[in-house]
Amino acid sequence: MLQGPAYAGFEQTKEMADQTRWVMNTINSRHYLHGKMEKLNGTEIVEAFTESFDYARMYFLRSEVDDFVFRFGDAMEDFLQKGNLYAAFEIYAAYQANVQERTDWAYQRLAQDFDFSRNESFT
Repeated sequence: MLQGPAYAGFEQTKEMADQTRWVMNTINSRHYLHGKMEKLNGTEIVEAFTESFDYARMYFLRSEVDDFVFRFGDAMEDFLQKGNLYAAFEIYAAYQANVQERTDWAYQRLAQDFDFSRNESFT
């Protein structure tokens, strides 16, 4: 099971693992060629997963996505075949931490006085 502060409120259940294995088996058994599909591209899976909730690329740096690909890309198919959602929970926990960090920064900035005579921008 996943534990620790990064997983507060998240816990992989047996049902999640069973559903993940079912999806993987269904994909393989229902392929139109009725054969086993080629090896899944872990890089594409990781990038699609991060983009699914950070489509505007406001929270993940490219270096963070590259790190997820490095850590999980090659093993993603094995993780999913076994119903292991560790990578998904790790990536989502990082996303939540980044969202919280950016939100805290915005609230702190809003609490300060603004000087509209200065020409500045934030990215």
